[in-house]
Amino acid sequence: TKTESVLDINQSNRVELYQLVHGQGLGTKCSIFYKYWAEEYDKVDDFKAADRIFQLGMSLRAQPEKDLVDAHM
Repeated sequence: TKTESVLDINQSNRVELYQLVHGQGLGTKCSIFYKYWAEEYDKVDDFKAADRIFQLGMSLRAQPEKDLVDAHM
């Protein structure tokens, strides 16, 4: 069988992966985690969802905070 690489999964599955990882408490204090998660929503023009992800990262005080704030602009 063909092994699917992380790069080959579709946008919906990538969002689910971020949700799963976040639910496990992994990466929740790292600003880059929220930046890349939000970018998945940006790719499909779901800017409200992207904003929610940035707000979530900021509310959890992900670090470095400046990187998250800059990426959200």
